[in-house]
Amino acid sequence: MPRYLFILLLVLVACGHSTPEPEPAAALEGTWQVRVVEPIEYDGQDNVLVVYQPTTPQAAGYATLRITGTELEYIDERGVTQSITPYTRTGAQLTCLPPERSYTLLNVGARTLDLHLRGQYIQSGPRYSRTDFTIRYDRR
Repeated sequence: MPRYLFILLLVLVACGHSTPEPEPAAALEGTWQVRVVEPIEYDGQDNVLVVYQPTTPQAAGYATLRITGTELEYIDERGVTQSITPYTRTGAQLTCLPPERSYTLLNVGARTLDLHLRGQYIQSGPRYSRTDFTIRYDRR
C-alpha cells in the first residue's frame, strides 16, 4: 500500500509543476478597420479642456490602416491608398518618418488595436491647445 501511495504522490507532484504555455503576442502587422475616433483637447499645461464624444471613422481621414513591418498604408473608404508612410518601432512607440506623427500603442489584441496620436499645439486666440486622438481599430 505505501508503494502505491508514493506513486500517486509522484503523479500529483508532476502534474502540479506543469507550466502553461504563454499566449503568443498579437501581431501588429495586418489590416485594421477604423472603428471609432476619440478626441480629447488639452491646454498648454496639459490639462484636459474638452473630452469630445467618440466620432465616426471618417474623422480619421481614412477607413483602413494596413501595417507591415516597416510601413503604414492609409486607405480610404473606396479602397484607394491615400499614403504610405515608413515608420520605426521602439517598444510601444511608432514614429513615422519623416517625423510627422507618432503613435503610442495602447492595445494590440488578436482582433483589436488602439493607437494614441498626440496632437500638436496650436494657438487659438490667447491660448495654446492641442487635440489628441485615440483611434480604435478592428482587424479585417
